[in-house]
Amino acid sequence: MVADQKSPHVRERREEAESPVLLTPRRISRASDDGARSVDLVLPREGRSVALARRFAVDRVREEIPDPPDELVDAVRLVTSELTTNGIKYGARDDDLIGVTVQVTPDRVRVEVHDPNRRRPRLRGAADRRRRNHGNGLHIVSALAHGRWGVGPRPFGKYVWAEIPRDR
Repeated sequence: MVADQKSPHVRERREEAESPVLLTPRRISRASDDGARSVDLVLPREGRSVALARRFAVDRVREEIPDPPDELVDAVRLVTSELTTNGIKYGARDDDLIGVTVQVTPDRVRVEVHDPNRRRPRLRGAADRRRRNHGNGLHIVSALAHGRWGVGPRPFGKYVWAEIPRDR
């Protein structure tokens, strides 16, 4: 008979200790009640999530397009990276989750990043970008998507999308 062993990851708590106050995290669900697209990938608000989102988007393109052009793969990788970084940095906080959706059609690749914040992103002016030395991400997205990007509502947040043409 094997003796009961406690997992090293479980900490015992004295019964008289007060329970910590837990904030309810704002979550992204895979499905949506308002007709918005469902989310393909749900990620935590962590730096490593950007790399996971990039890999997911590139894998999706390679699954759908036999031998995709390097320019298309690079554009999808960079757009996904910029949108996911913005979602983590500005659209989520603490234990929030973000969602990523990639849709490949005969003429484009659409990347969406969903987050629980309703604040809409905006293109920063040149003077603001020089002064702060950041704020170029949406300009890069807009250039790679030939201006086809935008924002849509979710029940508890938004999604930012970009459409990259396949004929690069």
